[in-house]
Amino acid sequence: MRVATWNVNSVVRRLTHLLDWLERHQPDVIALQELKATAEAFPTEALRELGYQSLVVGERSWNGVALLSRHELVPIVKALPGDPSDKQARYLEAAVGGVLFGCLYLPNGNPQPGPKFDYKLKWFARLIRRADELWKSGQPVVLLGDWNVVPTDSDIYKPDSWRKDALLQPESRQAFAELLSQGWTDVIKSAYPDQVPYTFWDFFRKHWERDAGLRIDHILVSNQLQIVDAGVDREERGRDHPSDHAPVWAELKLRKGSKARQAARPAAKSGNEPVAAAPAAKKASVPKNTAVGGPDLSKAVKAPFPEQLSPQLATLTAAAPSEGDWIVENKWDGYRITIKFKGGKPHLITRNGNDWTAKLKPLVADLEKLQVQQAWLDGEMVVMGEHGVPDFNRLQNAIDNARTQAIVLYLFDAPFVGDQDLRDVPLRARREVLRKLLEGRASERIRFSDELPASPAQVLSAACQLGLEGVMLKKADSPYVGRRSDTWLKLKCQRRQEFVVIGFTDRTNSPREVGALILGYYEQGKLRPGGSVGTGWSSSQGAELHAQLVKLETKQPAVDPSLVEPGRWSKRKRGTERWVRPEMVVEVAFGEWTPDGNVRHPTFRGVRTDKPASAIRRETPAPAPTVALAKSTGRKAAQASTVTLATAKHGVKITHPDRVIDTASGLTKIDLVKYYEAVADRILPHLQLRPVSLVRAPQGISGQLFFQKHSDAKLKGITELDEALWPGHDSLMSVDTVEGLITAAQLNVVEFHTWNSTARRIDQPDRVVFDLDPGEGVTWAHLQEAAVLVRTMLEHLELQSWLKTSGGKGLHVVVPLAPRLDYEQVKDFSKAVVAHMAKTIPQRFVAKSGGSNRVGKIFIDYLRNGHGQTTAAAFSARARAGLGVSIPIAWDQLPDITGGAHWNIATAPAYLAGEITDPWADYWKSRQSLAEGLKLLGMKPARRVSTSV
Repeated sequence: MRVATWNVNSVVRRLTHLLDWLERHQPDVIALQELKATAEAFPTEALRELGYQSLVVGERSWNGVALLSRHELVPIVKALPGDPSDKQARYLEAAVGGVLFGCLYLPNGNPQPGPKFDYKLKWFARLIRRADELWKSGQPVVLLGDWNVVPTDSDIYKPDSWRKDALLQPESRQAFAELLSQGWTDVIKSAYPDQVPYTFWDFFRKHWERDAGLRIDHILVSNQLQIVDAGVDREERGRDHPSDHAPVWAELKLRKGSKARQAARPAAKSGNEPVAAAPAAKKASVPKNTAVGGPDLSKAVKAPFPEQLSPQLATLTAAAPSEGDWIVENKWDGYRITIKFKGGKPHLITRNGNDWTAKLKPLVADLEKLQVQQAWLDGEMVVMGEHGVPDFNRLQNAIDNARTQAIVLYLFDAPFVGDQDLRDVPLRARREVLRKLLEGRASERIRFSDELPASPAQVLSAACQLGLEGVMLKKADSPYVGRRSDTWLKLKCQRRQEFVVIGFTDRTNSPREVGALILGYYEQGKLRPGGSVGTGWSSSQGAELHAQLVKLETKQPAVDPSLVEPGRWSKRKRGTERWVRPEMVVEVAFGEWTPDGNVRHPTFRGVRTDKPASAIRRETPAPAPTVALAKSTGRKAAQASTVTLATAKHGVKITHPDRVIDTASGLTKIDLVKYYEAVADRILPHLQLRPVSLVRAPQGISGQLFFQKHSDAKLKGITELDEALWPGHDSLMSVDTVEGLITAAQLNVVEFHTWNSTARRIDQPDRVVFDLDPGEGVTWAHLQEAAVLVRTMLEHLELQSWLKTSGGKGLHVVVPLAPRLDYEQVKDFSKAVVAHMAKTIPQRFVAKSGGSNRVGKIFIDYLRNGHGQTTAAAFSARARAGLGVSIPIAWDQLPDITGGAHWNIATAPAYLAGEITDPWADYWKSRQSLAEGLKLLGMKPARRVSTSV
């Protein structure tokens, strides 16, 4: 059986990652930690659709554990025995097939010394006693989870920098060693005795990229269990918005002579059968016909043959990259298939791991003629239409009706051949291996997917004209990874993706045919409507769809009824929609997404049976990869360094677009320009009619920065405000248009800072900003906690607040106001709030600025609320390494944010493009009064300023 453990760091936020990983790896049992969700909020239904039962001990904020199983779960205990007063959700035990599993989330213990570390040691002592009881039971036992212990110095990249951390304290290590001394086997240490893989990488200083990690997630097994294989899926830590932990897994089997006894449960027998022993891995040999020469195979590794292999997936992108060595292929409109050759027999495996060998006998016969003894090959199967291009509908019909003679298989990769693991070999070399393997053996059904010798833009244009789905771009030097990667990109001629069918209507005058399919997709674990499609099928296919959907019919929609408007999809009378269980998946081509998340101009392309409904998400194209351009010299290069930003359509000339402005990330001036163009509609409401100060970086952010408050020339799109607004000073500026944004970026402006008032009421601020500025030694977790405390304080003062990242180290808590008071009154109020926080919680907050005053503490900068003071605007980039961005977020997103610069100018546009709901939508409607807050703080009533607009 395959078991795993994963600290998911918020199961709701990481649900897409979790479902994807489970779909690819299909462990029998997995333990989850740090759910940050109650049992009611746990995504039980989404997991059940993948075939997993769930046993959950939830907690709203930081803790929570769960066990998932593809087999029956028999609960044993839902808390660690030994202290009935301990209510933290950290431990769970259940039996699966006679093997007992203990899922644990051992306390972190920081800061130490202190009560949290004392609690950790007491909890550990209880765990040792419980483990001893389990060991003596004679039953096969697996203890797995996040132990928050680095067992030895060899389990961490740089132990000296962590010496004061609770994870490395002698007491923690001694407790772990004491537990091991009972006889438990540390699975990962046993599988990797020389150099253990890390399981955790924090989000600072590119620790994951540098593999500067720790091993704190452990699987311990009793002596009845034998380790077949084990590992850490490190790549999961490299996904967008990942957990800081990676999944840890093990293949286990019962030792010869051992028996899995059934666990008792109240009032009933479990009825489970013993766990089936997993076959031991066999060493593969190189078949004669796979010997190759020519390509660079220096990174090939002789390795045991993998019984499973997850396919590499491509990232949908909005445009082709302008630089880099990319292999361009047709994007075949079909089903992804990997072929496992073992003992000369081919097995055809779908993306979900289903074996379709019996369904595809004509392909199997042709594959056998390749005479490959042992390999994993990757490809796509299609059926060609009348015009010689793939027709997905015909493919679906061919599979459903067992007419598979017309199916063609295009092969494009060879990740494993003979006993050689080629996954780290560059793609171009792997393709050469595949080409040689097919040489003289390819057929009409088995073909090599050729590289197209033209630029991506040219190939995409030609593909669209021919009616193809799009093109694939693959980095020529990239390895093969079993996950979605930005080294493989897909560009589509029109938008196209899968949807879940949540309902249908009858066709007018033909009640036994489908008139329209009502579509849905999952978002943050919940099913939501995505519009409808009413074209793309024949009369006979419409009748077939109708017959299938009638069998799934239910009385109520699977989505929230308030989200579906009766009569919206029916051309007949209102309320004639028929709802179904969300099980059917269809592929739909469409023009674009509407602002409310529905498809526009859709066309039905076919039913998909290779993907579960629970895996269907809205696809969001990522921006084209940014590649730092090499420095060029000479007159021609200088002439080429002045371009017009064609996409902006404003005629603003961008000089030196390739100049790197941030050496840490390689981001260039044109990257910054494109970022501001992309977010113009987001940032402008925060800038318009408001005095703006600009931070300019003519030599890049590592050079001298200039803070400009006043306009020194007539600049395109930048408004010069009336001098009377600030007597005795030069005119202030306001940025009111996209043209102004791009003009500013051309002038090397990185940051936009704004006053707390608009030009209409310059002396009456319409907001209060609390800038949480962490001192040296303050952890991100403490800053997150501080933001929640500030929010709670403001709620006590009857004020609602909104949150945004700063783009730097901190967070901004913003309170919108009715513009009635002057700056002095508003600043005094904010100062009083900060003073109260510092007095009430002195271990966290300090009311004085200055680095020496706030070591280990947070200064809430109320000075931002003075007259003429500014704060970095929402969506402004920051002139700091990485070019972070200030992004508005919802309060419930805060636990998943990894730092004040969680997004940068390269990653923010894609995130914002997929954002369905504006977390600050109500901010613009809120105009609050400080009257009650001043009263509760014991301050004098506000003096309303009389001013004409």
